[in-house]
Parts: sequence; C-alpha cells; structure tokens
Amino acid sequence: MRKTRLGSSEYDSDLQTVRAIVSEEFLQDISKSGERAFLIILSGLPGTGKSYFARQLNHRIPSVVIGSDRTRKALITNPTYSKTEHSRVFAVCHKIVEDLLSEGYVTIFEATNLTAKSRLPLIKITEKLQVPSLCLVFTASENIIKNRLTARSSGVDEASYSDADWDIYSKLKPSQEPPDQNHWYVDSTKDISISLNKLVKIIRSHPQNPNIY
Repeated sequence: MRKTRLGSSEYDSDLQTVRAIVSEEFLQDISKSGERAFLIILSGLPGTGKSYFARQLNHRIPSVVIGSDRTRKALITNPTYSKTEHSRVFAVCHKIVEDLLSEGYVTIFEATNLTAKSRLPLIKITEKLQVPSLCLVFTASENIIKNRLTARSSGVDEASYSDADWDIYSKLKPSQEPPDQNHWYVDSTKDISISLNKLVKIIRSHPQNPNIY
C-alpha cells in the first residue's frame, strides 16, 4: 500500500482542497470570541447521531467541524472505502485538525473513531499542542439507527455525507472499543441539549491544563 507522505503532490493538493472548504464553510464567518483551542472527538457507529450533534454544537459555539465523510466526498468522486483511501482521507483530516487547534480554534472531529488505534493520532495531537480534549461516544437503539440509515439511503437525510447503511453498521459494530481517555456517553434518542449546554460551558471555562476531567 502506497503511503501518503507530507510533501507529495496528492497530499498537498488534498490539504489545499479541504482547507478551502473549511475556510468557506466555517472560517469566513467564525469569530473565536475568546474561545481557546479545544478538541471534541465524536465517536460512534453509523446512525448514532454524530453529525446532527456536531451541527447543533457548531450553532452554539464558534467552532469548526471536520468530518471524515465530508472530506472523503470532497477528495474522491467515487469512494471505494479501501485501506489506501482510508489512509489518504484520515491523513488529511488529522493534519487539518492539528492546524486548527494550533491556531486556537474549537475543533469538532466527526468520524466513527471506534478503536483506540483510530483515536490515538488525535490524542497525540492534543498532547503535542497541550490542548484539552473530550471524546463523546454516541449510542442509540438499533431500531432508531436502522430507521435513520434507511432514511439516509433513500435520500431523505440530505444533510448527511455518509454512505453507511445497515450492513456497514453491522460489520463495524464488533470493532467498537470503549475509549480510555476523557469521555462522555451521549444517547441521541434522548434530549441532547443537556449535553450540548454542558459541553459549551466546559469549553468556555476550561483552563490551559489539558487534563481537566
């Protein structure tokens, strides 16, 4: 498998493409309003409510949302979800996340982030930059998840960039590992405003010490 390397033409082009999207969708209108860098890692199986939560949090606090599905669709016309493609997408996502945090932005990274291995690069970034982070693990009943994924596949959920369906959910489920870093569980079938408001309060009051939970 060919690795994506810093300085390669494809990698540099990918970064430029995603940075342009981030600037257009978030940075042109964002005012940091005194917020300090903070990373929110969204973790969970497809259909558990990560994307909706990210949008709602972004409405409540100046922040930037980086999503693996959004990034994949921006870079690859016909995704195959191969290991090579996965490496390409996440290399760019992690670099953009690091750049945003180093510039002082509240950053939301939305991906399944199911395993300790997949979350490790994000933890290393926060440790390197001494930035606080919190992992939110999303859950929902399987009936609700199935309904959401069916709606997504039929095109009802136009806000979603994900192609995941029930088969993909079923394949991914056995690989999910609980996080060992600071985390909350969020049941998206319940009132998420409680978690949203609590998180906004923490982000706005956090000290410089990243180990605050």
